[in-house]
Amino acid sequence: MSALTGKGVPLRALGGVFLILSFAGLARSQAQTTTSGAGRVTPLSALGASARADALGDAFVGLSDDASALFFNSAGLSRLGSASLSINHNTFLAGSFEETLLFGLPAGSLGGFAGAVQYVSWEGLDKRDANGVYQGTFSDSDAALSVGWGRSIAGGFSIGAALHGVQQKIVDSLYTGLTGDLGLLWSHGSNLRLGLSYTGLGTSQAGFMPSQDLHVGFSTAIDLGKGSSLRPLLAGDWEPKGVSRIQGGLEGTLKKTCFLRLGYQAVLKNNQVGGLTGFAAGAGFRVGRIQLDYAFVPYGDLGTSHRLSVGYEFPNPTPVVSKPVTVMSRPLTVQALPVTVVVTPAPTPFPAMVPPKSRVEVRFELPAAADTPTVGSGTALPVEPYEKAAQEHPGSALAWRNLGIVYLKLGKTELGLQCLDQALRLAPNDEALKRWLEAYRAKRPK
Repeated sequence: MSALTGKGVPLRALGGVFLILSFAGLARSQAQTTTSGAGRVTPLSALGASARADALGDAFVGLSDDASALFFNSAGLSRLGSASLSINHNTFLAGSFEETLLFGLPAGSLGGFAGAVQYVSWEGLDKRDANGVYQGTFSDSDAALSVGWGRSIAGGFSIGAALHGVQQKIVDSLYTGLTGDLGLLWSHGSNLRLGLSYTGLGTSQAGFMPSQDLHVGFSTAIDLGKGSSLRPLLAGDWEPKGVSRIQGGLEGTLKKTCFLRLGYQAVLKNNQVGGLTGFAAGAGFRVGRIQLDYAFVPYGDLGTSHRLSVGYEFPNPTPVVSKPVTVMSRPLTVQALPVTVVVTPAPTPFPAMVPPKSRVEVRFELPAAADTPTVGSGTALPVEPYEKAAQEHPGSALAWRNLGIVYLKLGKTELGLQCLDQALRLAPNDEALKRWLEAYRAKRPK
Protein backbone atom coordinates (compact mmCIF):
# COMPACT_ATOMS: atom_id res chain seq x y z
CA MET A 1 0.00 0.00 0.00
CA SER A 2 1.50 3.33 -0.99
CA ALA A 3 1.14 6.87 0.18
CA LEU A 4 2.22 9.43 -2.44
CA THR A 5 2.89 13.15 -2.23
CA GLY A 6 3.27 15.81 -4.85
CA LYS A 7 1.29 18.38 -6.77
CA GLY A 8 -1.93 17.05 -8.28
CA VAL A 9 -1.25 13.46 -7.16
CA PRO A 10 -4.19 11.85 -5.27
CA LEU A 11 -3.43 10.03 -2.03
CA ARG A 12 -4.73 6.95 -0.19
CA ALA A 13 -7.85 7.03 1.92
CA LEU A 14 -7.28 7.51 5.63
CA GLY A 15 -8.24 3.89 6.24
CA GLY A 16 -5.34 2.75 4.09
CA VAL A 17 -2.89 4.94 5.97
CA PHE A 18 -4.20 3.56 9.24
CA LEU A 19 -3.57 0.00 8.09
CA ILE A 20 0.05 0.67 7.19
CA LEU A 21 0.47 2.28 10.63
CA SER A 22 2.01 5.49 9.37
CA PHE A 23 -0.55 7.74 11.11
CA ALA A 24 1.41 10.75 9.84
CA GLY A 25 -0.79 13.85 9.98
CA LEU A 26 -3.83 11.67 10.65
CA ALA A 27 -7.07 13.68 10.99
CA ARG A 28 -10.19 12.56 12.83
CA SER A 29 -12.25 12.44 9.67
CA GLN A 30 -12.06 10.02 6.78
CA ALA A 31 -10.44 12.53 4.45
CA GLN A 32 -6.91 11.97 3.18
CA THR A 33 -4.09 14.21 4.39
CA THR A 34 -0.88 15.01 2.52
CA THR A 35 2.27 14.92 4.66
CA SER A 36 5.99 14.97 4.06
CA GLY A 37 6.35 11.73 5.99
CA ALA A 38 4.15 9.76 3.62
CA GLY A 39 6.95 8.58 1.39
CA ARG A 40 6.89 4.98 2.57
CA VAL A 41 5.39 1.91 1.00
CA THR A 42 3.89 -1.01 2.91
CA PRO A 43 2.97 -4.04 0.76
CA LEU A 44 -0.61 -5.19 0.44
CA SER A 45 0.43 -8.21 2.50
CA ALA A 46 0.23 -5.95 5.58
CA LEU A 47 -3.52 -6.53 5.45
CA GLY A 48 -2.98 -10.21 6.19
CA ALA A 49 -5.59 -12.76 5.22
CA SER A 50 -6.94 -14.39 8.35
CA ALA A 51 -9.93 -13.64 10.56
CA ARG A 52 -8.23 -15.70 13.24
CA ALA A 53 -5.10 -13.53 13.25
CA ASP A 54 -7.17 -10.31 13.13
CA ALA A 55 -9.16 -11.38 16.18
CA LEU A 56 -5.92 -12.11 18.05
CA GLY A 57 -4.63 -8.58 17.57
CA ASP A 58 -2.26 -9.70 14.79
CA ALA A 59 0.00 -11.20 17.51
CA PHE A 60 0.58 -14.14 15.17
CA VAL A 61 4.32 -14.05 14.52
CA GLY A 62 5.00 -16.38 17.46
CA LEU A 63 2.28 -18.89 16.48
CA SER A 64 1.97 -19.03 12.67
CA ASP A 65 0.52 -22.53 12.61
CA ASP A 66 -1.64 -22.30 9.48
CA ALA A 67 -1.35 -21.07 5.90
CA SER A 68 -1.74 -17.42 6.95
CA ALA A 69 1.82 -17.71 8.29
CA LEU A 70 2.63 -16.51 4.76
CA PHE A 71 1.85 -12.97 5.96
CA PHE A 72 3.17 -13.12 9.53
CA ASN A 73 6.09 -15.56 9.78
CA SER A 74 6.77 -17.79 6.79
CA ALA A 75 8.84 -20.19 8.95
CA GLY A 76 5.52 -21.46 10.34
CA LEU A 77 4.73 -23.00 6.94
CA SER A 78 7.11 -25.81 7.89
CA ARG A 79 4.46 -27.11 10.34
CA LEU A 80 1.53 -27.42 7.93
CA GLY A 81 -0.25 -30.70 8.60
CA SER A 82 -2.46 -30.89 5.51
CA ALA A 83 -3.30 -29.02 2.34
CA SER A 84 -5.81 -26.22 2.83
CA LEU A 85 -7.73 -23.63 0.85
CA SER A 86 -9.53 -20.60 2.28
CA ILE A 87 -11.50 -17.60 1.06
CA ASN A 88 -11.21 -14.44 3.14
CA HIS A 89 -13.47 -11.41 2.87
CA ASN A 90 -12.81 -8.16 4.69
CA THR A 91 -15.40 -5.37 4.80
CA PHE A 92 -13.14 -2.46 5.47
CA LEU A 93 -13.42 1.27 6.10
CA ALA A 94 -15.43 3.77 4.04
CA GLY A 95 -17.05 1.14 1.82
CA SER A 96 -13.76 -0.52 0.85
CA PHE A 97 -13.30 -4.27 0.81
CA GLU A 98 -10.62 -6.94 0.43
CA GLU A 99 -10.79 -10.45 -1.03
CA THR A 100 -8.08 -13.07 -0.57
CA LEU A 101 -7.69 -16.61 -1.83
CA LEU A 102 -5.13 -18.47 0.30
CA PHE A 103 -3.77 -22.01 0.05
CA GLY A 104 -1.24 -24.06 1.98
CA LEU A 105 0.55 -27.23 0.93
CA PRO A 106 2.81 -29.46 3.08
CA ALA A 107 5.68 -31.00 1.12
CA GLY A 108 7.28 -33.54 3.44
CA SER A 109 11.04 -33.15 3.74
CA LEU A 110 10.88 -30.00 1.59
CA GLY A 111 8.83 -28.21 4.24
CA GLY A 112 5.62 -26.38 3.43
CA PHE A 113 4.44 -23.90 0.81
CA ALA A 114 1.70 -21.29 0.67
CA GLY A 115 0.36 -18.84 -1.88
CA ALA A 116 -2.24 -16.11 -1.99
CA VAL A 117 -4.02 -13.84 -4.45
CA GLN A 118 -5.38 -10.57 -3.03
CA TYR A 119 -7.57 -7.80 -4.34
CA VAL A 120 -8.54 -4.60 -2.52
CA SER A 121 -11.02 -1.99 -3.69
CA TRP A 122 -10.79 1.46 -2.09
CA GLU A 123 -14.02 3.34 -2.71
CA GLY A 124 -14.88 7.03 -2.48
CA LEU A 125 -11.41 8.45 -1.82
CA ASP A 126 -11.09 12.22 -1.63
CA LYS A 127 -8.99 13.85 -4.34
CA ARG A 128 -7.21 17.08 -3.42
CA ASP A 129 -4.64 19.24 -5.08
CA ALA A 130 -1.35 20.41 -3.55
CA ASN A 131 -3.18 23.18 -1.70
CA GLY A 132 -5.68 20.77 -0.15
CA VAL A 133 -8.59 21.95 -2.31
CA TYR A 134 -11.20 19.23 -2.76
CA GLN A 135 -11.28 17.88 -6.32
CA GLY A 136 -13.99 15.24 -5.96
CA THR A 137 -13.67 11.52 -5.31
CA PHE A 138 -12.09 8.58 -7.08
CA SER A 139 -11.74 4.82 -6.66
CA ASP A 140 -8.54 2.89 -6.24
CA SER A 141 -7.59 -0.79 -6.31
CA ASP A 142 -4.68 -3.04 -5.39
CA ALA A 143 -3.81 -6.57 -6.41
CA ALA A 144 -1.08 -8.81 -5.06
CA LEU A 145 0.37 -12.26 -5.54
CA SER A 146 2.28 -13.85 -2.63
CA VAL A 147 4.24 -17.09 -2.31
CA GLY A 148 6.10 -18.47 0.70
CA TRP A 149 8.07 -21.44 1.95
CA GLY A 150 9.11 -22.76 5.36
CA ARG A 151 11.21 -25.74 6.42
CA SER A 152 12.30 -27.32 9.69
CA ILE A 153 16.05 -27.48 10.20
CA ALA A 154 17.35 -28.72 13.56
CA GLY A 155 16.75 -28.36 17.27
CA GLY A 156 13.13 -27.31 16.83
CA PHE A 157 14.07 -24.40 14.55
CA SER A 158 12.35 -23.58 11.26
CA ILE A 159 13.23 -20.99 8.63
CA GLY A 160 11.10 -19.40 5.95
CA ALA A 161 10.91 -16.80 3.21
CA ALA A 162 8.09 -15.10 1.32
CA LEU A 163 7.74 -12.86 -1.73
CA HIS A 164 4.91 -10.39 -2.34
CA GLY A 165 4.35 -8.80 -5.73
CA VAL A 166 1.88 -5.90 -5.70
CA GLN A 167 0.23 -3.73 -8.33
CA GLN A 168 -1.46 -0.51 -7.22
CA LYS A 169 -3.77 1.62 -9.32
CA ILE A 170 -4.14 5.28 -8.42
CA VAL A 171 -6.53 7.07 -10.81
CA ASP A 172 -4.87 6.44 -14.19
CA SER A 173 -1.44 5.42 -12.89
CA LEU A 174 -0.17 1.91 -12.14
CA TYR A 175 2.65 1.14 -9.72
CA THR A 176 4.28 -2.23 -9.16
CA GLY A 177 6.68 -3.50 -6.54
CA LEU A 178 8.22 -6.61 -5.04
CA THR A 179 8.92 -7.16 -1.36
CA GLY A 180 10.29 -10.08 0.63
CA ASP A 181 10.05 -11.41 4.18
CA LEU A 182 12.34 -13.65 6.23
CA GLY A 183 11.14 -15.74 9.17
CA LEU A 184 12.51 -17.84 12.03
CA LEU A 185 10.49 -20.01 14.40
CA TRP A 186 11.54 -22.14 17.37
CA SER A 187 9.18 -24.74 18.80
CA HIS A 188 9.44 -26.68 22.02
CA GLY A 189 6.98 -29.54 21.73
CA SER A 190 3.47 -28.33 20.95
CA ASN A 191 3.19 -25.88 23.85
CA LEU A 192 5.79 -23.16 23.28
CA ARG A 193 6.77 -21.21 20.18
CA LEU A 194 9.05 -18.22 19.67
CA GLY A 195 8.98 -16.34 16.37
CA LEU A 196 11.01 -13.67 14.59
CA SER A 197 10.41 -12.12 11.17
CA TYR A 198 11.66 -9.19 9.15
CA THR A 199 9.34 -7.81 6.49
CA GLY A 200 9.52 -5.22 3.74
CA LEU A 201 12.75 -6.15 1.99
CA GLY A 202 12.35 -5.15 -1.64
CA THR A 203 12.35 -2.69 -4.48
CA SER A 204 11.17 0.90 -4.49
CA GLN A 205 7.65 1.62 -5.66
CA ALA A 206 6.80 4.91 -7.33
CA GLY A 207 10.08 6.21 -5.95
CA PHE A 208 9.45 5.15 -2.35
CA MET A 209 11.13 2.35 -0.44
CA PRO A 210 9.20 -0.42 1.36
CA SER A 211 8.28 -0.02 5.00
CA GLN A 212 10.48 -2.47 6.90
CA ASP A 213 9.43 -4.00 10.22
CA LEU A 214 11.00 -6.35 12.76
CA HIS A 215 8.43 -8.62 14.44
CA VAL A 216 8.98 -10.80 17.51
CA GLY A 217 6.52 -12.89 19.48
CA PHE A 218 5.75 -16.02 21.43
CA SER A 219 2.80 -18.29 22.08
CA THR A 220 2.10 -21.12 24.47
CA ALA A 221 -0.74 -23.57 25.06
CA ILE A 222 -2.45 -24.58 28.29
CA ASP A 223 -4.22 -27.93 28.03
CA LEU A 224 -7.54 -27.91 29.90
CA GLY A 225 -8.41 -31.51 29.05
CA LYS A 226 -11.20 -33.03 26.96
CA GLY A 227 -10.11 -31.26 23.80
CA SER A 228 -10.16 -27.81 25.40
CA SER A 229 -7.21 -25.44 25.70
CA LEU A 230 -6.18 -21.85 26.25
CA ARG A 231 -3.52 -20.20 24.12
CA PRO A 232 -2.03 -16.80 25.07
CA LEU A 233 0.07 -14.84 22.57
CA LEU A 234 2.32 -11.82 22.93
CA ALA A 235 4.14 -9.99 20.15
CA GLY A 236 5.61 -6.69 19.12
CA ASP A 237 6.95 -5.01 16.02
CA TRP A 238 9.44 -2.25 15.52
CA GLU A 239 9.40 -0.04 12.45
CA PRO A 240 12.43 2.22 12.03
CA LYS A 241 11.29 5.85 11.67
CA GLY A 242 7.71 4.61 11.87
CA VAL A 243 5.12 3.39 14.34
CA SER A 244 5.85 0.42 16.58
CA ARG A 245 3.27 -1.71 18.39
CA ILE A 246 2.81 -4.21 21.19
CA GLN A 247 0.23 -6.92 20.52
CA GLY A 248 -1.50 -9.56 22.58
CA GLY A 249 -4.07 -12.25 21.99
CA LEU A 250 -5.93 -15.04 23.75
CA GLU A 251 -7.56 -18.02 22.03
CA GLY A 252 -9.84 -20.45 23.84
CA THR A 253 -10.69 -23.82 22.27
CA LEU A 254 -13.64 -25.95 23.33
CA LYS A 255 -13.65 -29.61 22.31
CA LYS A 256 -11.53 -28.74 19.25
CA THR A 257 -14.61 -27.37 17.46
CA CYS A 258 -15.46 -23.98 19.01
CA PHE A 259 -13.07 -21.03 19.32
CA LEU A 260 -13.27 -17.68 21.10
CA ARG A 261 -10.62 -15.01 20.55
CA LEU A 262 -9.63 -11.65 21.98
CA GLY A 263 -6.83 -9.34 20.89
CA TYR A 264 -5.32 -5.94 21.57
CA GLN A 265 -2.76 -3.72 19.84
CA ALA A 266 -1.09 -0.86 21.65
CA VAL A 267 0.34 1.67 19.21
CA LEU A 268 3.44 3.31 20.69
CA LYS A 269 2.58 6.72 19.28
CA ASN A 270 -0.39 9.06 19.46
CA ASN A 271 -2.30 8.39 16.25
CA GLN A 272 -4.87 11.15 16.79
CA VAL A 273 -7.76 8.71 16.38
CA GLY A 274 -10.58 8.90 18.88
CA GLY A 275 -13.06 6.24 19.96
CA LEU A 276 -12.52 2.57 20.61
CA THR A 277 -9.32 1.35 18.97
CA GLY A 278 -6.81 -1.39 19.54
CA PHE A 279 -9.26 -4.07 20.63
CA ALA A 280 -10.33 -7.03 18.53
CA ALA A 281 -12.60 -10.01 19.05
CA GLY A 282 -13.75 -13.01 17.10
CA ALA A 283 -15.04 -16.54 17.08
CA GLY A 284 -14.63 -19.70 15.05
CA PHE A 285 -16.36 -22.98 14.47
CA ARG A 286 -15.14 -26.20 12.91
CA VAL A 287 -17.32 -28.87 11.29
CA GLY A 288 -15.33 -31.80 9.96
CA ARG A 289 -12.72 -30.30 7.66
CA ILE A 290 -14.48 -26.94 7.25
CA GLN A 291 -13.40 -23.99 9.37
CA LEU A 292 -15.42 -20.78 9.72
CA ASP A 293 -13.86 -17.73 11.46
CA TYR A 294 -15.02 -14.17 12.10
CA ALA A 295 -13.18 -11.11 13.41
CA PHE A 296 -14.43 -7.70 14.51
CA VAL A 297 -11.89 -4.88 14.64
CA PRO A 298 -12.98 -1.33 15.60
CA TYR A 299 -10.95 1.66 14.38
CA GLY A 300 -12.59 4.31 16.52
CA ASP A 301 -13.74 7.36 14.55
CA LEU A 302 -12.69 5.71 11.32
CA GLY A 303 -15.22 2.86 11.48
CA THR A 304 -14.97 -0.90 11.86
CA SER A 305 -13.62 -3.88 9.97
CA HIS A 306 -15.39 -7.22 9.68
CA ARG A 307 -13.43 -10.19 8.34
CA LEU A 308 -14.92 -13.56 7.47
CA SER A 309 -12.77 -16.58 6.58
CA VAL A 310 -14.02 -19.92 5.28
CA GLY A 311 -11.43 -22.67 4.90
CA TYR A 312 -11.22 -26.33 4.01
CA GLU A 313 -8.50 -28.82 4.93
CA PHE A 314 -7.99 -31.53 2.37
CA PRO A 315 -7.52 -35.08 3.65
CA ASN A 316 -3.99 -36.37 3.49
CA PRO A 317 -3.29 -39.13 0.97
CA THR A 318 -5.45 -42.14 1.81
CA PRO A 319 -3.61 -44.26 4.37
CA VAL A 320 -2.82 -47.82 3.43
CA VAL A 321 -5.63 -50.15 4.47
CA SER A 322 -4.41 -52.96 6.69
CA LYS A 323 -5.88 -56.37 6.07
CA PRO A 324 -5.38 -59.01 8.79
CA VAL A 325 -3.96 -62.32 7.55
CA THR A 326 -3.09 -65.51 9.35
CA VAL A 327 0.59 -66.43 9.21
CA MET A 328 0.80 -68.85 12.13
CA SER A 329 -1.29 -71.62 13.57
CA ARG A 330 -2.01 -69.81 16.84
CA PRO A 331 -1.89 -66.17 17.92
CA LEU A 332 1.25 -64.87 19.57
CA THR A 333 0.63 -63.11 22.89
CA VAL A 334 2.78 -61.02 25.21
CA GLN A 335 1.30 -60.69 28.69
CA ALA A 336 -2.08 -61.65 27.29
CA LEU A 337 -1.91 -58.84 24.68
CA PRO A 338 -2.48 -60.20 21.15
CA VAL A 339 -0.01 -59.42 18.41
CA THR A 340 -1.76 -58.55 15.16
CA VAL A 341 0.03 -59.38 11.93
CA VAL A 342 -1.19 -57.29 9.01
CA VAL A 343 -0.24 -56.82 5.39
CA THR A 344 0.09 -53.25 4.17
CA PRO A 345 -0.31 -53.09 0.36
CA ALA A 346 2.18 -50.32 -0.26
CA PRO A 347 5.81 -50.10 -1.42
CA THR A 348 8.25 -50.47 1.43
CA PRO A 349 9.75 -47.13 2.54
CA PHE A 350 13.07 -48.87 3.22
CA PRO A 351 15.77 -49.34 0.57
CA ALA A 352 15.59 -52.70 -1.16
CA MET A 353 16.94 -54.11 -4.38
CA VAL A 354 13.44 -55.05 -5.55
CA PRO A 355 10.55 -53.31 -3.74
CA PRO A 356 8.12 -55.99 -2.57
CA LYS A 357 4.45 -55.66 -3.42
CA SER A 358 3.45 -55.70 0.23
CA ARG A 359 5.06 -55.27 3.62
CA VAL A 360 4.42 -57.25 6.77
CA GLU A 361 3.97 -55.23 9.95
CA VAL A 362 3.52 -56.53 13.46
CA ARG A 363 1.58 -54.23 15.72
CA PHE A 364 1.26 -54.69 19.48
CA GLU A 365 1.51 -52.86 22.76
CA LEU A 366 4.17 -53.35 25.38
CA PRO A 367 2.90 -54.66 28.70
CA ALA A 368 2.66 -52.14 31.52
CA ALA A 369 5.81 -51.68 33.56
CA ALA A 370 4.11 -53.04 36.66
CA ASP A 371 3.35 -56.25 34.77
CA THR A 372 6.84 -57.09 33.67
CA PRO A 373 6.55 -60.56 32.14
CA THR A 374 8.27 -63.57 33.56
CA VAL A 375 9.47 -65.41 30.51
CA GLY A 376 10.71 -68.93 30.14
CA SER A 377 12.92 -70.55 27.56
CA GLY A 378 10.60 -73.37 26.70
CA THR A 379 8.08 -71.35 24.72
CA ALA A 380 7.97 -72.29 21.05
CA LEU A 381 7.63 -69.17 18.90
CA PRO A 382 8.39 -68.60 15.20
CA VAL A 383 11.10 -65.99 15.63
CA GLU A 384 12.36 -66.17 12.04
CA PRO A 385 9.74 -63.80 10.53
CA TYR A 386 10.63 -61.09 13.06
CA GLU A 387 14.36 -61.51 12.52
CA LYS A 388 13.83 -61.29 8.80
CA ALA A 389 11.74 -58.12 9.19
CA ALA A 390 14.50 -56.45 11.22
CA GLN A 391 17.15 -57.51 8.69
CA GLU A 392 15.15 -56.21 5.72
CA HIS A 393 14.12 -52.98 7.45
CA PRO A 394 16.99 -51.95 9.76
CA GLY A 395 15.60 -48.41 9.99
CA SER A 396 12.21 -49.49 11.31
CA ALA A 397 11.73 -48.96 15.04
CA LEU A 398 8.63 -51.14 14.84
CA ALA A 399 10.57 -54.13 13.46
CA TRP A 400 13.22 -53.94 16.22
CA ARG A 401 10.58 -53.47 18.88
CA ASN A 402 8.68 -56.56 17.70
CA LEU A 403 11.83 -58.66 17.60
CA GLY A 404 12.83 -57.53 21.08
CA ILE A 405 9.50 -58.62 22.57
CA VAL A 406 9.73 -62.01 20.87
CA TYR A 407 13.27 -62.52 22.24
CA LEU A 408 12.07 -61.64 25.74
CA LYS A 409 9.26 -64.16 25.40
CA LEU A 410 11.76 -66.80 24.37
CA GLY A 411 13.95 -66.02 27.38
CA LYS A 412 16.72 -64.36 25.34
CA THR A 413 16.75 -61.36 27.64
CA GLU A 414 19.98 -59.67 26.53
CA LEU A 415 19.09 -59.93 22.85
CA GLY A 416 15.62 -58.64 23.58
CA LEU A 417 16.88 -55.61 25.47
CA GLN A 418 19.40 -54.84 22.73
CA CYS A 419 16.61 -54.87 20.15
CA LEU A 420 14.39 -52.63 22.27
CA ASP A 421 17.30 -50.23 22.80
CA GLN A 422 17.74 -50.06 19.03
CA ALA A 423 14.02 -49.37 18.59
CA LEU A 424 14.31 -46.51 21.08
CA ARG A 425 17.29 -45.05 19.24
CA LEU A 426 15.24 -45.03 16.03
CA ALA A 427 12.18 -43.59 17.78
CA PRO A 428 13.53 -41.40 20.62
CA ASN A 429 10.09 -39.88 21.24
CA ASP A 430 8.54 -43.24 22.16
CA GLU A 431 7.99 -42.37 25.81
CA ALA A 432 6.06 -45.58 26.53
CA LEU A 433 8.96 -47.77 25.41
CA LYS A 434 11.46 -45.62 27.32
CA ARG A 435 9.49 -45.92 30.57
CA TRP A 436 9.01 -49.67 30.10
CA LEU A 437 12.73 -50.27 29.61
CA GLU A 438 13.62 -48.19 32.66
CA ALA A 439 11.09 -50.05 34.82
CA TYR A 440 12.17 -53.44 33.47
CA ARG A 441 15.85 -52.82 34.17
CA ALA A 442 15.02 -51.45 37.63
CA LYS A 443 13.18 -54.65 38.59
CA ARG A 444 15.53 -57.04 36.78
CA PRO A 445 17.86 -58.99 39.12
CA LYS A 446 21.45 -57.74 38.94
